[in-house]
Amino acid sequence: MKTSSPVSPTLRFGVFELDPRAKALDELMRRSKSAYVSPSDMAYIYVGMGDLEGALSSLEQAYTERDQYMIYLKVDPKFDQFHSEPRFQALLRGIGLSD
Repeated sequence: MKTSSPVSPTLRFGVFELDPRAKALDELMRRSKSAYVSPSDMAYIYVGMGDLEGALSSLEQAYTERDQYMIYLKVDPKFDQFHSEPRFQALLRGIGLSD
């Protein structure tokens, strides 16, 4: 006797129904094809989703683009978990915010 998965196929493959942050990310990705979307905005969503690699990549892009948000990087509590990451430290050094 086969047992069915407790998660419906729609929920399993429709991540948006499980996590509104994924829907926000999808919307920003769609918008970025026709208008500027700040990489720091993308980084916030990646942090909320627990995607640390995506967040760091977005922050690196924000640094490259000289995103004005970067001046708050060291004091923004959303990024506290990154302070020990070498890539994050390199960003802080590049901005001139390292200790």
